[in-house]
Amino acid sequence: MGRRVDVGVRSRFFELLDEGYAASGACRLVGVSVSCGSRWMRKAGLGGRPGRPRLSEPSVVAEGRRASEAARAAGLFDKDDRRARLAGLVLGGASVAAAARQVGLGAGAARRWARAAGVERPSAAARAAAARGERQRVRAELRARAVGLVEAGSTAKAAAGIVGVSESAVCRWAREDGVSLGTPQSVRDSFWDAWRRGASVEAAARAAGIHPRTGARWVRAAGVSRPVSWRARHDDRGMHVDMDAPPGYRLSARERQDIALGRAAGWSVRAIAAGLGRPVSTVSREIARHAGPDGRYRFLDAERAARDAARRPKTAKLAAEGPLRDYVADGLKAKLSPEQIAHRIRLDHPDDPEMRVCHETIYQAIYVQARGGLKQELTKATRRGRTYRQPRRKDSERRGRIPGMVPIAQRPQDVAERLVPGHWEGDLIIGKDSASAVATLVERSFRYTMLGHLNTDHTAPTVRDAIVPLIAALPDQMRKTLTWDQGAEMACHLQVADQADIQVYFADPHSPWQRGTNENTNGLLRQYMPKHTDLSMFSPDDLQAIADELNNRPRKVLGWLTPTEAWHLSLGHQVTIGGRPAHLPDTLLPLAQRCVDP
Repeated sequence: MGRRVDVGVRSRFFELLDEGYAASGACRLVGVSVSCGSRWMRKAGLGGRPGRPRLSEPSVVAEGRRASEAARAAGLFDKDDRRARLAGLVLGGASVAAAARQVGLGAGAARRWARAAGVERPSAAARAAAARGERQRVRAELRARAVGLVEAGSTAKAAAGIVGVSESAVCRWAREDGVSLGTPQSVRDSFWDAWRRGASVEAAARAAGIHPRTGARWVRAAGVSRPVSWRARHDDRGMHVDMDAPPGYRLSARERQDIALGRAAGWSVRAIAAGLGRPVSTVSREIARHAGPDGRYRFLDAERAARDAARRPKTAKLAAEGPLRDYVADGLKAKLSPEQIAHRIRLDHPDDPEMRVCHETIYQAIYVQARGGLKQELTKATRRGRTYRQPRRKDSERRGRIPGMVPIAQRPQDVAERLVPGHWEGDLIIGKDSASAVATLVERSFRYTMLGHLNTDHTAPTVRDAIVPLIAALPDQMRKTLTWDQGAEMACHLQVADQADIQVYFADPHSPWQRGTNENTNGLLRQYMPKHTDLSMFSPDDLQAIADELNNRPRKVLGWLTPTEAWHLSLGHQVTIGGRPAHLPDTLLPLAQRCVDP
């Protein structure tokens, strides 16, 4: 049996012949005998004996093909190709037997070839890692392509159809990358620019390249009316007053003239209103709104002021730079709701009338493009982080029965009326794949929140060990009842009641409103612990920091005090806000009297 030739030697030999070497030189370079090289040449149809090297021109056959092409046509490279293909399949994760079947070899020969070439099949872990890497690469490519289509102006549905993924996946990728879904911002800006210049909705829509119904929908969502014409705004020839215009919902010019004449004649507001057939409040507001500094009411000035006030769109209150806009932006960054900001600013700036804003104004600045003014990144600082308003949805849950539980119907009546503090509501916030959870406890009167860390799971013993120390550390007057839903995590409720010295009640099935304070608090906590998040990553210190931040938010029900401030005031502690001592609202004073330690 002759000496075995390594894989690739034949192909290298004929490549050297293509480069101009004679057979003898090629044999020396690849390490085979001259007779072996001569035999290969004869099989390839390159007759003749080896001679001196010919460096000027390559060896060719009669048909004009190169030496390597003739050798391949003669089948001299078949074994090398099969060996290379076998090695590639094995390195790609296929077994030697499977690779042998694909290349048409016996299993024994394939194993000998693999051992001779030093080729081994990767381990299962390596194959799995390679598969994961390939999936991630494909996913990244699909994601980049889908997000690019959305950025270019395509809808999520169209991008999903082009890329071949679900529409929800495209929406999720776009949100994670901060790409706005729907109409590109440049198109919206073009529409609003034309609309502000006085164009009709139809003309502005044509200028922006959108359907008129789309433009009309944007205008309705913005809550603004069609602006007056450009000529009417900038006409320097004076204001045209139509005295014959019929009266309507708003006061007409003739009605304002009658009001001015009645005031000059010394009529009372009631007499003027009776003569116009208008409510007294309408006339009273008109005079108070448009009377001059000297107290006189001039109907032309009032008509001009009313027209200026009726023009749309108006300059948004938060569109201009200033301390009011900075206060609102800082409040949103601190995770305060617009309503909390609007009422807390009155406490922080009691003597500054310019520091006033309605919570709806803040919502308009966040959600409505035409009334914008706040930076786009502040949208993510809202409670839910949405860029649009969305109605709440509540899904019911099926619960099992817990032995020995006391229904909420047997709970004292004063608990429902929130007359006495010390009554708590509790629940769990579940993490990703229901593998982790956090226990939440909220006091019904002052909305004071405590969070329990669950180490490994959220079974009944784990929940018991987490909430008992929290409740047991409370003052006696703040530890009366605990209301929970009928979840299996409270199967140890008898031990909780005994160890924490508190009475435990259970709400009715599918009745989350019976624990409304806790349900609302869980919604607030989702801003810190979003759904589909592994909650085990939050340490006890992290949970305490979240609870402290939540307890330092002003609440409407507490007269815009924070739960921490109300808690300390109820216990008789002194609290100072804005340099002045704070007091509980009148509705909470009876609670304070019941809570002060003797």
